[in-house]
Amino acid sequence: MWRNAGLHRSRPALEEASRTLNAWAGAQRSPKTHAVLAEREDANLLLLAQLTVAAALARAESAGAHYRTDHPAVPGSQPVAREPHSPSAAPSSLRRPLPQKAMAH
Repeated sequence: MWRNAGLHRSRPALEEASRTLNAWAGAQRSPKTHAVLAEREDANLLLLAQLTVAAALARAESAGAHYRTDHPAVPGSQPVAREPHSPSAAPSSLRRPLPQKAMAH
């Protein structure tokens, strides 16, 4: 995760991370109700890693501390905030400019 989906990211590295995580998930046995806690924690961490990589692949621009080396920031561009994706959320723009006050921090 640190090497391919850390602070500096690129599509090829994220795709490699996705392939590796998917292979691990395919080799992992499903935790049973009697599974030890460590197996359940490993399964949860693997799922979290897969979701993190999928979200990073879905976003091409740099965001926060995460920098896309294959999509550097455009000079003069304004950071954006994303609203959560939810079937129950009211329709709205997925991208909106951050308030200037938030950018000062």
